[in-house]
Amino acid sequence: MNTVNLDPRIGYLASGKFYAYVGPDRREVMGTRDHVEAALGLTPTTTCSVAVRSRREPRDYIVSVSPKFPSWNVQPYEVTIAARDRQRAIAEVRSSYRETCQWTNGSATYRAKLA
Repeated sequence: MNTVNLDPRIGYLASGKFYAYVGPDRREVMGTRDHVEAALGLTPTTTCSVAVRSRREPRDYIVSVSPKFPSWNVQPYEVTIAARDRQRAIAEVRSSYRETCQWTNGSATYRAKLA
């Protein structure tokens, strides 16, 4: 994490928030960099060089569903779905499969790959 021009009293959390302990009672201040710097009595800077992780854009995944016990009405199939990562794509398909196959135990194998 690149934290150039960041006061040493200011910390950076993985969630993207900044924090500092201010005053003699060491009360915690958390929020944006400008908010924390103002609480410390610093002038807010506009040269924040902290690399903030952006949310991933949804990508198309092909999720293949293979039921553990196929029958005449439950066969292996594939679904194309937009999700941020493989795990979320599989979780969405798994929940919809369990909703549609309520009369079975819903056990199946799920595999996801980029479309």
